[in-house]
Amino acid sequence: MESKSFNEVTEFIWKLFQKIKNSKRASECIFLSPMSVLLAVGMAYFGAAGKTKLEIQRAIFGDAAKEKDARALFVEINKILTTKSINFNKMKLLVANCVYIQEGFKLLTPYVEEMKKISSDIIEVDFMDIKEARLVINQWICNKTERKIENLIPPNLLQPITTSVIANAIYFKAQWSRRFEVQNTVNSDFFCDEIRRIKVKMMRDKQEFYYYENEICQLLGISYKENNFWMYILLPKQRFALQEMENSLTSNQLAEMFQNGAIVDVTVKIPKFSFTSASNMKDVLTELGMGIIFDGENADFSKICKRKDIFVSDILHKAFLEVNEEGTEAAAATAVTMTDKAAAMPSKQLFFVADHPFLFLICNPNFSIPLFLGRYTGLN
Repeated sequence: MESKSFNEVTEFIWKLFQKIKNSKRASECIFLSPMSVLLAVGMAYFGAAGKTKLEIQRAIFGDAAKEKDARALFVEINKILTTKSINFNKMKLLVANCVYIQEGFKLLTPYVEEMKKISSDIIEVDFMDIKEARLVINQWICNKTERKIENLIPPNLLQPITTSVIANAIYFKAQWSRRFEVQNTVNSDFFCDEIRRIKVKMMRDKQEFYYYENEICQLLGISYKENNFWMYILLPKQRFALQEMENSLTSNQLAEMFQNGAIVDVTVKIPKFSFTSASNMKDVLTELGMGIIFDGENADFSKICKRKDIFVSDILHKAFLEVNEEGTEAAAATAVTMTDKAAAMPSKQLFFVADHPFLFLICNPNFSIPLFLGRYTGLN
């Protein structure tokens, strides 16, 4: 797939994060898996036709969208993730896709073949029995995320007229290349905003990290064992300037930060933290140009089955994250309900003290789309 197409996708993900951020309180922690959202949308895309398919393409790739780019993206994401869905000693990445379809509905053969390409299960359920259908789907997601994501499908979401639910789950657990020593962790102040401060467990270390800085922020990269993934933390230089940094950052600037930093000695202080974040993506994706998929009159998912009245009623996303001395544990699930290039670094001693709100990403340095993306404010 062309790098230009990936650039468009990265821009879409950043817009997605901005829309989610704008729908939350400024002080709220946010965490999501862009890859989980994209894979779930992709599973719907393979069943879309006509204007519906075109709107999904344009939302993700812009006006120059081509079907081959969209298909290549969804297959490539799944390939990158599933080839690493193996239990290494120090890293575990599990990806699972599933289409739940109303009993008696016959999926079209081409759609079934497309689902096989992204290793998706297809399971029949009876949405007339709402309680049992919800239990089956939530249990699948819970099991696939090592019990970190529970009750993604809330009560009263499913209806007897629900035709299908498309689900994607991602679970990630990895140890740092070099763990933070527990004896170095201390209680310390974290400045949530101008008024509120809390006590947190602050992990401390001095070692080599990936580092970049400009006039707005510092970026720190921490590698996981196996070196497949890194966590990057973007810390505003001004204590309470997270919102300004979020609003000014672009995907191109992020790419520059990832390319132009260097491995240097840094004295680091970052908090231990864990939280769960949930979002209904319906309004967000509508604002980004995918409104037609939620339109019962105009949505066209005729490539899923012969029925012409299928549309997406909701897209739910829930994610869990824990960061500690050993490493990171993260999980995310999305359900679509259808009704070295090193820069010169200063020779001074470098300090990275994350005692105020910051952004963070978990990604494979060789693949521009983040596995996870979030904001930590200290206020859950």
